[in-house]
Amino acid sequence: DDREEVDEESGMTSTYSSFTNRTRTERWGIEETRRFYKGLQQCGTDFTMMLTLFPGRTQKQLKNKFRKENRERLDLVNAALNPKVAKPLSIDPYEASLGVELTPEDE
Repeated sequence: DDREEVDEESGMTSTYSSFTNRTRTERWGIEETRRFYKGLQQCGTDFTMMLTLFPGRTQKQLKNKFRKENRERLDLVNAALNPKVAKPLSIDPYEASLGVELTPEDE
């Protein structure tokens, strides 16, 4: 008899997610969430531009954070995106990430 005996009580299970390469992301802290809203005021929903404010985060993580905040705190998101409240774009974070000093072009 060439049959193999299978022990179903071994406790080992596998699911679809067992074979994915998904990495878990860190939770957003209070300070990082505050920075997110400041970035939202400066950059709007341009998550590519916002990336420089969040080293270690991906564009997808920023977009997911926006979706979550938009669902749970719509009034804060609307306030951050309101053009009357919007702050001028600061180039300081971009200078730090590029390692160069950006100066206005001479006319």
